[in-house]
Amino acid sequence: MALVGKWRRGPAIISGDQRYEVPLVPHLLTCALMLFLPSLSHGRVLLVPSEFPTIQAAIDAAQAGDTVTVAAGTYEGPFTFKDGIVLQGVDRDEVIFRRNAEGPVLTVSNCSSGTIREITFEHAGGEDLKPVQRLHLPLVRVERSSVEITRCIFRKCAGDAVQILGKGESLIEDCDATDNFWDGFYVDGADAAPTFRNNRSENNGDDGIQFTSGAKGVAENNVFSNNRGEGV
Repeated sequence: MALVGKWRRGPAIISGDQRYEVPLVPHLLTCALMLFLPSLSHGRVLLVPSEFPTIQAAIDAAQAGDTVTVAAGTYEGPFTFKDGIVLQGVDRDEVIFRRNAEGPVLTVSNCSSGTIREITFEHAGGEDLKPVQRLHLPLVRVERSSVEITRCIFRKCAGDAVQILGKGESLIEDCDATDNFWDGFYVDGADAAPTFRNNRSENNGDDGIQFTSGAKGVAENNVFSNNRGEGV
């Protein structure tokens, strides 16, 4: 239907003994805009690998509000997160982010928002590393950021599975940290105040969750078992 070039009459409005014809086109345009504008607020969906060959290429192309969706498969890191985006796998049991035990698989730095979900993170190798070498080898490092990490698996880490460092109020929810060399989750810094909810931290070489250097935070409804250190 062409909406340009001709005004069409809409319903009449009668007020007293006066009759007004309401133009129909402006109403149609308003309705069209109302239907179109919400889709803009949801951002784009960037698909890996069908649209972008690598995860980092998709992250680099994404803008705040966009979603990077990763198909099933194993992907070699490292990767760097971007502020305000969503990074998600199609299923955490089918999407694996991995790198050799030389550093974090994913680094999140100075991000005020963002979501990471439905991904398994793991290290490959590292069996011969000395304990002191493992202190800076998390799977995910969150530095001075406030992001949400949900329904992820952290396993076979050469150090702490997830390190949260410095100021921020991140949420870690419905995640599993198992069979990691040091802590399941490690929080460091007086301005760090993450929330841990409904997570499982098992079979780790030290604590389930460790708060240190004045770090604060909330831990609720988490399950800890078979860790060599404390639960929290």
